[in-house]
Amino acid sequence: MASGLAKAGVGVGVVVLAGAAWAGGDRLVQAQAQDSLQEALERFEADADAVDELDIIRLDYDRDTGTVDYRFRYRPAPDSPLHEPLAELQATPQPSLSASGRMEVERYGLGDWVTGRPFRAVGTLPWARDVADDLPDLREDHWATFEIAHRPGGDTRMQLQGTGYDGDLLMAGQHRIGEISWADWEASARLAGEDGLQALHADFPHAWIGVPGEVDLRIDGLRMRGDDLVIVDSLMVGGDTEFALERLEGQFDDAAFRMHDLVLAGMTEERDGRSLSDLSLALGETRMEGLTGLQEFRAELHVDLDADSVRAAGRIGREVEAGEYALEEIDALYHQWLMDTASHGAALELRELQLVDGAGDAMDGQLSLRAGEIPEAAWQGPQLLEYLSGSLHAGVDRGLIRTSVREEMAVRNPHTADGELDREADELVAAIMQGAREFPLFTVEDERVRLDLEVEEGMIVVDGEPMMAMTDLMMLLQ
Repeated sequence: MASGLAKAGVGVGVVVLAGAAWAGGDRLVQAQAQDSLQEALERFEADADAVDELDIIRLDYDRDTGTVDYRFRYRPAPDSPLHEPLAELQATPQPSLSASGRMEVERYGLGDWVTGRPFRAVGTLPWARDVADDLPDLREDHWATFEIAHRPGGDTRMQLQGTGYDGDLLMAGQHRIGEISWADWEASARLAGEDGLQALHADFPHAWIGVPGEVDLRIDGLRMRGDDLVIVDSLMVGGDTEFALERLEGQFDDAAFRMHDLVLAGMTEERDGRSLSDLSLALGETRMEGLTGLQEFRAELHVDLDADSVRAAGRIGREVEAGEYALEEIDALYHQWLMDTASHGAALELRELQLVDGAGDAMDGQLSLRAGEIPEAAWQGPQLLEYLSGSLHAGVDRGLIRTSVREEMAVRNPHTADGELDREADELVAAIMQGAREFPLFTVEDERVRLDLEVEEGMIVVDGEPMMAMTDLMMLLQ
């Protein structure tokens, strides 16, 4: 009997101790998860400085209430496809989108840690009142849901799921001025431990705005991707990135344009003390009213710079933004950075350039440019060219030259009759072709001009023999 009670007491003690251990472990995991989430939010806020268009105004985590208060602002750059429709919608040359609110952070305990479940915070980004007043057909009271999924000791994923719209567009919440629509969209970011921001993705399938007599703009297939990112002092020093746009078509006042199949991609890495970047740009059919336009454009560029100098550029940019230098000091600061960078050697290669205009005339080329260690004194005069080596190989059709000349004349002299512009363009192109025939670096065959140029330490080389110093060529061209 006594032995049975003793065993029962031991069993109860084990249960109590196990419960106490679990509760203690649960509190410890919760505290560690909170610490880890706080650190991840701070890293995200710091890394967001590398995205010029995004401002993190507030991102405050309150452990006691289990909430995250936030305020973000997105300011599309003037060359962003989103800039024009937002500017039209907001009637301002500097449009922006702001969002503020509160996310609820779910409880995270020992059981979640054991099963590997992430620590989540979820909230919505409500419409600003003045924007919602101009969009009467909204189906949601928020323009996106926002979720943070954090694995303590691991990575953090942030996900935006945007809501679409299809309906009327009002002015000041009262008068209908047109229509606007966009599809559901998404954006995400991933942070990995101490390495900070590692990936950034966004996908905007479709957007359209139509205001009769003012604008008709359509955007399809806008995608942005950044993987394996390495960010130092708000500057990306490593990563695989891509920006793609399937179609941009529109009309402003009386001018119509369209652009198809834009892809801008880049790969940057640091290796053996060098910063190596490979960039490519591809563009499909591009037309603008009154101009010949393009059928195709492709370019591939390789850049080789000193890695420490590239990182110094990020540090200098951060210091300039912080106001650590007077305005009159900034030009000298960047000039000194350029000299320091070149003193460690630099190379630029345009590995491919291919352009075909709307009439089928083409241009192609390759360029390589290398600079050895340039002493500071060489920057003060034309002797800088003596430290440059490289090559240029390019060809252009006569038709493309004439098209460029004719359209430039039309822009400068809009009231000149077409026949007069044609005559003047033909005369100038004939002079250009004759000049190319007489200049030893050019060849003219079958209505096509070619330039093949080799440079060794500032000296132009033809068929392996020095021909002319680059400084002399520059003087001839002045």
